[in-house]
Amino acid sequence: MRSKWLDWPLPPKIIERKVHFEPTKPTKPSSVGFVGASPGALPIKGNHGSGCELPLSDPYAERLRTAFLQVNLPDYPTGMIPWLGTARPDLYAGLTSNLPDEIQRLWSERAPLEQFEVVLARLVSLHRQCCALYRAALKESNSGNR
Repeated sequence: MRSKWLDWPLPPKIIERKVHFEPTKPTKPSSVGFVGASPGALPIKGNHGSGCELPLSDPYAERLRTAFLQVNLPDYPTGMIPWLGTARPDLYAGLTSNLPDEIQRLWSERAPLEQFEVVLARLVSLHRQCCALYRAALKESNSGNR
């Protein structure tokens, strides 16, 4: 199932920005990598160092940014999402498809902000629950290997 998050329209600020690229040199047969615009040609900076830019005037974007900051913490357990896919497919679907799709739908429909916030709170809560389950599984796995 393809997530609808991939189909979000670009904010007008990005669409209106004109970038002037220099022509690229042809790729040599032995070169590795991609040929294209210089790395500084497309500046993408988030106000919170997130690597993405959401419109600041959109209350939905502000609330989503806050939720992402609560989820994207330094102690995020590496490997949790693949583990969820195997150990808890129900939670995996909620975290990677069901709730993101619902968030996208509510945002697109400009649903009441209270309703949008409830779904964001469910996403943050589910993420925390999944982190706790994964950490417990890691702890159990590590104690069994001793």
